[in-house]
Amino acid sequence: MYIDRIDYHHEPAYEQYMHKFQKDEEELTEEDTDAIEYYAGNHIDFFLTWIIQNHFEGELLKEIANDDLKAVRDETMSGIEFSIKNCDGKFTDEDISEEIFPFVDAYYESYYLVTYGFWVEDDLKESLFGFISTWENYHDYKHYLDDAYQDYKD
Repeated sequence: MYIDRIDYHHEPAYEQYMHKFQKDEEELTEEDTDAIEYYAGNHIDFFLTWIIQNHFEGELLKEIANDDLKAVRDETMSGIEFSIKNCDGKFTDEDISEEIFPFVDAYYESYYLVTYGFWVEDDLKESLFGFISTWENYHDYKHYLDDAYQDYKD
């Protein structure tokens, strides 16, 4: 089951990128196309990074991407890079452990996307699909995920 996919968010990311950089479609380079993909997947990046750093990834990812899981934990690979390389930009129930699935199912679509959206606009002063996240951004945001998970467990 798909939880989220980068391609679901391509159009708003594309529009924001094109507007921000005043580009026409024929001017797009491969670097631009990659940046648009990152714009579309930032929110997946944060959540997947949190999943991986807390060892809540699914068994399949442990089997096929162990070195890349370590790279995300070591912060030498972002969650979005991991997703594109190992999951084709798709975030599915197979990417997470059975232990964390009930939390993801209850939180991701109903609360996470709203909380993340407000944080992007209020704290970063960016548009939802208008930036490429950094590790500093992730560290600034991750306490929201930690707190939400703790509240869920309580």
